[in-house]
Amino acid sequence: MRKVPLETRFWQKVQKLGPKECWPWLASKKDAKGYGGIRIGAPSKKVERAHRVSWMLAHGPVPPGLQVLHKCDNPGCVNPEHLFLGTNAANVADRVAKGRTAKAHLAELMRAKAHLRPRGESHGRSPLAEADVRAIRTQTAISGAEWGRRLGISGRAVSSIRRRITWRHVE
Repeated sequence: MRKVPLETRFWQKVQKLGPKECWPWLASKKDAKGYGGIRIGAPSKKVERAHRVSWMLAHGPVPPGLQVLHKCDNPGCVNPEHLFLGTNAANVADRVAKGRTAKAHLAELMRAKAHLRPRGESHGRSPLAEADVRAIRTQTAISGAEWGRRLGISGRAVSSIRRRITWRHVE
């Protein structure tokens, strides 16, 4: 039995429309988000996302640390003209700029934008004010357990404040 080359198998599963239009992937979807998938490699039979394979067929391998992103925001599109390379941070920024950030992605966004996170008393769920933190650090005669009872936090939290593991931004 003669093996059909990947490129031939791939393009048989694509509906090529006009050069500026999305080219939908007609075969199986790799996941619920709508990305197409195709098996590559003889021994492992790894399933790769179809848009990544489209990029590789048109432009060569995807460099380490980069992802294949869509200009058209259509996960089922495999038109190489609609694809570009970018980092994960660029992908998150693109998603935010286009208003596609769902609540499920907020944690990822917050990790990417750690310097923008609310901290200290500006964080809506903080039980402490900066004045409390300063008092905990300066009034060391009061035990951590006593501070915890007074402020409604654990002794471990008081210890972390005193050792500057938390609330580092407060002098």
